Amino acid sequence: MRTPLSFKILTLALTLGMLGSSNYAIAAPKKGSVCKKIAQTFGKGSKKVTCTPVTQLKWVSTPVKPLPGSIFAPAKLGQQVRITSADFKVENIDFNVGDSICAENAFNEGCAIGPKSQGIVDANSDIRWIGIKIEVENGFQKSFSPTISEFILYLVKEDNQLIENNIAVVISNSLFDLRIESGESASGIVVFSVPKSIVGLNPLLVIRHQVGTTPKDSYFQLDW
Repeated sequence: MRTPLSFKILTLALTLGMLGSSNYAIAAPKKGSVCKKIAQTFGKGSKKVTCTPVTQLKWVSTPVKPLPGSIFAPAKLGQQVRITSADFKVENIDFNVGDSICAENAFNEGCAIGPKSQGIVDANSDIRWIGIKIEVENGFQKSFSPTISEFILYLVKEDNQLIENNIAVVISNSLFDLRIESGESASGIVVFSVPKSIVGLNPLLVIRHQVGTTPKDSYFQLDW
């Protein structure tokens, strides 16, 4: 008796599926092994691992309830993270902040003087500007200022190298110019001069609080 054609096709599909799952499935990374992209995750539940900076980037078990702002759970846009006794959150990302930077001071990096002696973005510059607007709510019992001696902020390149925020630029409403009274909140901008040769960025912002001998990093997920 002949086997129906539909049955042969079904059998072939199931066979190919089994071959695909056995020969081509991505192997789960081993805990402690080296990984390549910071904050990348693999697996689910108790088997979930995260690419984490240790002595180098390694796969580490993800906690069941990771702290918001940790490498295991970068804070989403608008989500607060407690750093010391202040709450930080990313409000938005401004890819056109160069217009404000150059209008403020034509001698800022990446700027030129326009036909009416105004500051404009230099189209031939080797860098482009990215601005991150951050809101800080002060939970201290006294006024609080996020100073450049305490806080360093970084963008993350695709190769996991860090780009530090630019503190030399002259700009209004800088995060580091804020003075926030107890119980109040205010927003300020941090800016990054990113070389145009860098075509890709990992969608992460790192805020490093460096008081004491062990700096603490908090992670924020950016919506590119």
